[in-house]
Amino acid sequence: MNADELLRLYTQGERNFRRQDLRGRSFKGKDLSGTDFSGADIRSADFTDAILRKANFTNAKTGLSENAALLLLIGLLATAGLLGGCAELIGSSMSWLLNHVTRGHENVMVVAGWLMLAVLTSFTILAVHSGARFGFRVFVNAFFVAIVGAILIPLVDTMISRVTIVFAAVVSIAVISNFLIALITIAATVVTIATAFAFSIVSAIVAAGLFILVLLVSAKIAPSGTFSVIIVTTLLLLSTYMGWRSLKGEEKHAPIAQLALMIATHWGTSFRGADLTNADFTQAEFKNVDFSNANLTRVRWDEEVTVGITPNLPGTVRF
Repeated sequence: MNADELLRLYTQGERNFRRQDLRGRSFKGKDLSGTDFSGADIRSADFTDAILRKANFTNAKTGLSENAALLLLIGLLATAGLLGGCAELIGSSMSWLLNHVTRGHENVMVVAGWLMLAVLTSFTILAVHSGARFGFRVFVNAFFVAIVGAILIPLVDTMISRVTIVFAAVVSIAVISNFLIALITIAATVVTIATAFAFSIVSAIVAAGLFILVLLVSAKIAPSGTFSVIIVTTLLLLSTYMGWRSLKGEEKHAPIAQLALMIATHWGTSFRGADLTNADFTQAEFKNVDFSNANLTRVRWDEEVTVGITPNLPGTVRF
């Protein structure tokens, strides 16, 4: 049944739409109070801002339609590979740039490698201790300071020694490269978790494998191979840790899970901003559902649902 036909029947007084195939239908902003959707297939249906007071969704099937699921899976896997490729490109480019800048200053190249590790270690400690949001806040400030430094270096070329210029350039490159690669790593973490939310652990492992494979290739071909391997290992451990803690519902890492859920539920069943007062979801199949900003007053569930990000939610649900 298409959306127009259902709305026409509703205006004529019909309320029984049990076991109807409503996949991908849009009822955005519509008043469907008292409608019986029990047993209906509402995968990828859009009920954003709809009025659904006393609606019956018992045994309803929510989540992603087959087409949406396929597109999302391809998109997530492609994104994981693309992020890995970007990290490889940035790492190789920055390694080449470091070699170019430090030409004739071999000792500075070694200092640059250790400096990059120090910067990354600092970010890792901040991200683990205070959460990725705080870590990136500090990192962003350092990033812009490094950008300003890189811009000012040519302006003071005649005023300072060549070694000082080289060292200042190395500091700027170290901060900028680590910031970009760490940012991509966190993005890959979000994509991997979103894949697990939307589909399965197996698909998430495949997505993570794509990212890891490209990073390992990057570490192998980069000019500073040893430092690259250490950096890649550090980033992978950081990504794994923050992903695990976000799934555990730890508040400081919650933004990672929130972003992953936003991706996982984007093409699923949407009840964003809907009025679901007294609605009944008993025995409904929850998967890839977005309840953000919805009115859930006196909604009936099979069991108590905690509002927030917890591992006990029935399927992939965003509140």
